[in-house]
Amino acid sequence: MTIPFLTATWKNLIVVNYEVAPEALHARLPDGVELDLFEGRALISLVAFHFRDMRVAGIIPAFPARHFEEINLRFYVKRRVGDEWRRGVVFVREIVPSRIVAFVARFLYSEPYSRLSMRHDFSAFDDTLGGTLCYSINHEPAPIAIQATTAGALISLEDDSVESFILEHYWGYTQRRNGKTSEYRVAHPAWKFWRARSFSISPALARLYPPEFTEALSRSPHSLCVARGSDVSVYGYRAFRANAS
Repeated sequence: MTIPFLTATWKNLIVVNYEVAPEALHARLPDGVELDLFEGRALISLVAFHFRDMRVAGIIPAFPARHFEEINLRFYVKRRVGDEWRRGVVFVREIVPSRIVAFVARFLYSEPYSRLSMRHDFSAFDDTLGGTLCYSINHEPAPIAIQATTAGALISLEDDSVESFILEHYWGYTQRRNGKTSEYRVAHPAWKFWRARSFSISPALARLYPPEFTEALSRSPHSLCVARGSDVSVYGYRAFRANAS
């Protein structure tokens, strides 16, 4: 049985989705994958969540970076392997407060991690009942924040829903400097989620990402939700060339 490279708990995810022109993503596609569209639309997602109890090989506590926030921007791809479609994500930028996490992710996985000081506020949030939760990046002249307030009770994913499309991608893909594409699996049970009654995002957040996404991130979102999250396992990567699976 394959041992995961790391395990952790991903909790309290704010997921905000925006429609973007597919052309804005083509140059960022790793070799060997293609865009995965929802109802013919290309979506990007801002995802803010809390990373808890990170362990290497599921055993060794990852001191001093066991618990931390992450905010990332990602889009959706798929890869054909035999009779299977592997549905995955490609990250545009991943922001964490830990220099160690950012360095290791860049070094081992070639992921576009960077380090900025961050905070979260769950004082008005319960991970069973919902409420209001907020993530912020310490940035001058004012913090950059993502905040959401849930509505109603937790909901199970439904087939063909936008929430299922966004949350049910279990592979990561990255273009490596040597020309190969790395592929790694992320395993977790299907997540329940809340619909959002309200949300707010600091306009300055768009400035943290490449300019081709500024217009999309400045528009009203296509959809959003708050996912409860779960324990996750992240497996080691396999590098391949597009013409040799």
